[in-house]
Amino acid sequence: MTPTDPLDPTTPRRIGVVGLGSMGGAMAASLAGRGWDVVGCDPSAAAREAAEARGLQVVADVSALAGIPYVVLSLPSARVVEATVPALLAAPGTVAVVDTTTSEPGTSAAMAELAAAHGAAFVDAPVSGGNTGAA
Repeated sequence: MTPTDPLDPTTPRRIGVVGLGSMGGAMAASLAGRGWDVVGCDPSAAAREAAEARGLQVVADVSALAGIPYVVLSLPSARVVEATVPALLAAPGTVAVVDTTTSEPGTSAAMAELAAAHGAAFVDAPVSGGNTGAA
């Protein structure tokens, strides 16, 4: 295995989480607690501050996550997903975008097509269980 092989246990596991509200913030903290190098993003200063208080690295602009291998979306609407995914795919290196947003089927299909054109996967993965289930 090479050092960049995602199956190699010595490979650093880097992941972005876009949307640091109740669900996304809990998922980001859970991933960090399990050894992932998490970079969170949210336009809300309050959400970023709460994530920083949990020890997470945060950025305000989603374009800073372009090229991170794995990204989880926890966004308020399909429209925000449509605006976010192209920015994530703007740099090479993204392997998978996992969308936990309650979105629209057409948006998910279009984002999957866009991701595939960039050599990445788009996974439509809505969640339930509230922030307790996300943690």
